[in-house]
Amino acid sequence: MPCRRLDEWVIGPVYTGGTITERDFAMRTVSIGLVMLLTATLGKAAAPPDQTLYTTYTLGQNSQSIGYLVCGSTVETFGCYTSGSLGPFGRVGAVIQGHIGHAGDFAVRDIYVIDVASGTGGTGVTLSVWRKTDTVSASSDSVQVEFVRSVPLPLTGGALANCYVVGTTSFLYIGTDQGGTAVQVRKSNYELNPIGGGGGGAITSITATDEGYVAISYGGPNEIGAGFQSFDPTGAALQVGGGYSVFLNSRVGLSTFNIPLSTGVASPQLLEPLARRAAAAPSSSTTVPPVTLYTDYSFESESQAAPAFNWVLFADCGSTLESSGCFGAGSLGPFGNVGAALVGPQVIGREVLTRHLYVLDSAGGKTKNEVILYDYLKTDTYNVASDSVSVSDKLLATVTLPLTGGLNVPAFMGASGDYLYVGTNASDGGYVQVHTGSLSVNQFGGFSPPIPLSSITSDDYGYVSLVSSGSQFSGYYLVDKQGQGDGDGGGVAYLLNSLVGINAETLPP
Repeated sequence: MPCRRLDEWVIGPVYTGGTITERDFAMRTVSIGLVMLLTATLGKAAAPPDQTLYTTYTLGQNSQSIGYLVCGSTVETFGCYTSGSLGPFGRVGAVIQGHIGHAGDFAVRDIYVIDVASGTGGTGVTLSVWRKTDTVSASSDSVQVEFVRSVPLPLTGGALANCYVVGTTSFLYIGTDQGGTAVQVRKSNYELNPIGGGGGGAITSITATDEGYVAISYGGPNEIGAGFQSFDPTGAALQVGGGYSVFLNSRVGLSTFNIPLSTGVASPQLLEPLARRAAAAPSSSTTVPPVTLYTDYSFESESQAAPAFNWVLFADCGSTLESSGCFGAGSLGPFGNVGAALVGPQVIGREVLTRHLYVLDSAGGKTKNEVILYDYLKTDTYNVASDSVSVSDKLLATVTLPLTGGLNVPAFMGASGDYLYVGTNASDGGYVQVHTGSLSVNQFGGFSPPIPLSSITSDDYGYVSLVSSGSQFSGYYLVDKQGQGDGDGGGVAYLLNSLVGINAETLPP
């Protein structure tokens, strides 16, 4: 697609042709157009030169290649600037983006692809690294993608393996559900550190916080069989424990549809061990305010007879200037079924840390098919005199969303700027945008014929892609961090960020 100057700009559907998205179909397209994203910071040396550009990705046939398309705007033009592909692979298992490096007109980032069907037997796991360089001028974006290297990983893959990957500033954490071993990869030199299983079960998720804490969780047939391990932003081990625990971030909501149902029945007695998993120890923290905290979460049922995620349990752990350990725990609920959860950015005040916690009940109401968003405020208060931390949570508001849910309905949630994006697999492809300040609701999207939502992905600049897919057709909507539509069309368009990678097994090609 040729670029156009901004003085030629007209509202219309985004380009979806060529080899990137060939499955366009006859449907009603809500043309929200391509929005100009000019900002005053583009000319500043400190701002990434490609901050008004985004790259969407698609999976090729049999997930053996990845197509990419670079679109957005420069100072003078907007449109789509280049496309290409990565591969071939035995089968793409997961993809994640590296952190950006930039200087002048250049923006450089690595793309990490985990092939879960490498080798002659088709069960090997290989990390392939590609380097993408954008050279942005006033009128165009010149893109070069180069292969860097491949690294065999001590993991087991396969044709149907689910692959999980998260990234921190210094490390990648990678694992599959074909075993209980994960691997920590140092980005600077690709040094590998195998991580043994917890509880003896297969890996069911790898999650991360905005600050770079990582949790590797393992499934099991009961509370004893499940387990987790966590790591701090430096890559050092934090905790090893029983039960299924995860971390939440403020970009991509954790959908509970594919995590183990239920590893335990909620009871007051669960809170006691939850809050004591880390023994107090001397600390050398110099964080201001003088406390460093992370929170892990677990999901519990009220009854094994009718398993659902009725409760969210959390424990706040970390360090003060003089000690480290877990300071408190709490529980949220009951819910019909927790379909997804996400946290807001951490706000640092004087001796106080606060953040919102958003819980999506996807089986609310008497009929168990209402979708209700719960907004909690979690507060950690540091007491200078006693060198201690107190933990509290408060339900601020609830809002019933114009979506269809159910006990076995996948739910999705993402966030960008001041907005949450929510959808379910039973809502005919329609999505909901929620303003985090007012909790006002804007319903948009939808295709004819109806197509169910299948994923919400985002990039590091705040663009969000909502993809709907069915047996015959697929379509997507793109929005920017101001909550404005940036494109829509047939086919699929996934976005990558540097924190949580996408599991290709859960995505349509």
